[in-house]
Order: sequence, then structure tokens, then C-alpha cells
Amino acid sequence: LAGQSFLGDYLFNYYSKKPSKQNNWTIMGTIAYNLNFIHGMTGLNVIYDKNNLSMLSMSSITPYYNKMYRIIWKVNGSLSILNWQYQMDFGRNILSIKNLTSQKNNQWQHTFSLVIQPSTVFNIQTAGEYYHNEVTEKHYKDIFLADVKCTYSIGKHLELATTVSNICNYKKYSYTS
Repeated sequence: LAGQSFLGDYLFNYYSKKPSKQNNWTIMGTIAYNLNFIHGMTGLNVIYDKNNLSMLSMSSITPYYNKMYRIIWKVNGSLSILNWQYQMDFGRNILSIKNLTSQKNNQWQHTFSLVIQPSTVFNIQTAGEYYHNEVTEKHYKDIFLADVKCTYSIGKHLELATTVSNICNYKKYSYTS
């Protein structure tokens, strides 16, 4: 059984042998569909996970649970010289400890990529990610990251490429997903 106690100004984590009970529920589902009119497909993944646990806190057994919901939607296609993909990912985590207010947070992530190939020897690739994550209740952190890469094939085994990363020129960033 996992435990924690305060020792002066420090939080002390430990494990002890005690009777404990735990159960876990996980439900997952996926559905996909061809989109012939854009030469692509779309899909939806859904995940639900719930853990009922207990921990030893300040010498008493404390039950708690953790729930996680996640929905991921993807769509992609190909139109002439253009290949693209978009993905939206929403997640929600809930931590509930007996006799305390539940902690909840939401995360959003949008991802896209675009490849333009005007000839068999030249292509341009773009990619981007947008994060909208709840740091504390009703307070969000937003960040957008983008990259571009141009490639020219000289032969079967040789190519020249140039890449521009971090187009938004973030000096520091952090995100969760």
C-alpha cells in the first residue's frame, strides 16, 4: 500500500504491507470510415479508465479514485499534390479523495500536417500542434508549435533538405498531454 506522511517540511512517500483493495475499469472503442470524396478516412477513438484505490495517508487508509476520459478524432485526405491530416485530442482527468474536493483538469491538443509535392523530386512538409491545457481550475495554458521542411531529391539515395523548427520562436515552453 502506498503511503505518505509529512516529516517536518518534507513529504515522505513510502510503501507498507497492509490489506488493500483495488479495481480498475477500462473501456476502449474505435470506429473508422473511408471518405472516398477526399481520398482519405476519418476515425474516432474513445477511452475511459477508472481506478478505485486506497493509500495510507497520515497513518490512516484513505480511499480514492482516478478517472480518465479521452476522445481522439482523426481525419486525413489526399487531393492531387496535397496530403493532409488533422487530429483533435480531448482528455479529462478527475482525482477524487475521500472528504476532499475532486481535482479535475482538461487537455486539448490539435495536430495538423500538410505535405505538398509538386514534383517527384521536391516536397514541402508543414506540421503544427496547438495545446490548450488546464493548469488549475479555469486557468489554461495555450501554446502553438509549427515546423516547415523542404526536401529536394538529387538521386535515389541523396537529398537536400532544409528545416525551420519552432517558427513561433518560443524561447521556453512546456505542455502536458
